[in-house]
Amino acid sequence: QLCAEANGRSLSVLDSSPVVEDCELTGKGCKPVCGAPPGVQVRGATSRPVIRGCRITGHCGAGVAFGTGAGGLLANSEVSRCGCGVWLDGGADPLIWRNTIAVHTGAGLVVRADGGGWIVGNTVLQNGAGGVLVESLRRSWTVIAQNRIWKNAGVDLRQSPSAAGKSATDFGMLLLGNSAGSEGEGSSLSANWPRRCVRTAA
Repeated sequence: QLCAEANGRSLSVLDSSPVVEDCELTGKGCKPVCGAPPGVQVRGATSRPVIRGCRITGHCGAGVAFGTGAGGLLANSEVSRCGCGVWLDGGADPLIWRNTIAVHTGAGLVVRADGGGWIVGNTVLQNGAGGVLVESLRRSWTVIAQNRIWKNAGVDLRQSPSAAGKSATDFGMLLLGNSAGSEGEGSSLSANWPRRCVRTAA
């Protein structure tokens, strides 16, 4: 078990590629604050960690944040009760695979304009500001496939801001076979997801 210092991180991975397996990475359960450090921060173009089978919870910022060109794998982990779940920016390109991302104050997954990666087979539920938020004016390729996104406050799968201009898919966004929306309420999608939005079902 790795416990964060007050307003700090549990783990930082900088230009390295460790295997972090079957660990509990806990914060202090503090009130989420904009700009607070993530529980796990992965940065650097040579970072390719494997984070597998972990429980990441109670951080003021994101549970896990990938940035500055980092890749790697976050798999079969539980990310819960943080400011937001997983944050991708700065040219990041990880595989986010088969995780449970739940009960965050903010969104479950945030993909910034210059963040990318593969978001596949996750369960994203009961988050306070939507399930998956994809920033417009994309500069990185992103795949969001076969996820179950439901029972989130707000919109389950949304592009933000929904202003005029290029949509997320015009700059590389592929949606395949996701299940979005609260049970019995149908799909909960926002913004103009264009032609490459394939078979996103309720």
